[in-house]
Amino acid sequence: GGEGSFDWPCDVAVGPDGSLVVLEDENCRVQVLSVQGVFMRSFGSAGTGAGEFEDRKGVAVGAGGEILVADSEANVVRVLSREGTPVQTIGAGELGIASFDCVWGVCVDGEGKVYVSCHT
Repeated sequence: GGEGSFDWPCDVAVGPDGSLVVLEDENCRVQVLSVQGVFMRSFGSAGTGAGEFEDRKGVAVGAGGEILVADSEANVVRVLSREGTPVQTIGAGELGIASFDCVWGVCVDGEGKVYVSCHT
C-alpha cells in the first residue's frame, strides 16, 4: 500500500504527541500518522541491517518519541528515533543488555523501562 494505507498492520502505538505509529507486517515498515489520521512519514524495509526488520511483531513508543520495534526473527528490539533513524539494538547480547528468543512484543512504561515479551 501507499502512504497512509496499510498491508497487514500487526501493531499500533500512540506517541507522546498523540500520533499513531502503525507497524506493518507485509510492507516491512512503520507508518506515522497525525492525531487527525494524516500521513506524516514512513520508514523501514525488509532485511537485517540498521533500520531494517526481519519479522515485525510489536511496536511501542517511548516518552521521548523513540520508536521500538520487536523483531522476532532477529531476536532483538530495534530502537529508532521518531524520524526513523536507527539508534540502538536491544538483544542478541549486544551492549550486554539482554538476549531474547522469539521476541513477540514490546512496551515502555511511564518511567522509560522497556518490557519485552517472547513467544517461546
